[in-house]
Amino acid sequence: MHWLGEIVETIEAALIKNRAAFDLEFEQVLWGLQIHIYQLFKVDFELRFCNSVIEEDLFRRKVWKKIFSSFGVQFSNDYLLNGANYKRPNKIRKALALAGVDITEKQSVAVCEKYYEITPDQV
Repeated sequence: MHWLGEIVETIEAALIKNRAAFDLEFEQVLWGLQIHIYQLFKVDFELRFCNSVIEEDLFRRKVWKKIFSSFGVQFSNDYLLNGANYKRPNKIRKALALAGVDITEKQSVAVCEKYYEITPDQV
């Protein structure tokens, strides 16, 4: 239940009074909760209050496909158990490790830096 981690990030954003971060994290909580409800109960309903999260999620998955491709591995959502933020080197290492690719911390930082500023039109 990755969305539980988003709750922590939402609280952290609230504690430091970062409204932009809070709004984003809260939207991610709503997205995760709705997906979790769908998976548990197979309730079909219209997703609400999470359009930007959906767009961000689709964009991140395109970036992850590029990252995995650069290591000769086919991307799978199963590799993102530890989160989908490719702007964090530790998440890159963990995702690739789940795919059987062992990289150093230095390599994960380099991958992070390569894709950090990528935009949707570059994917």
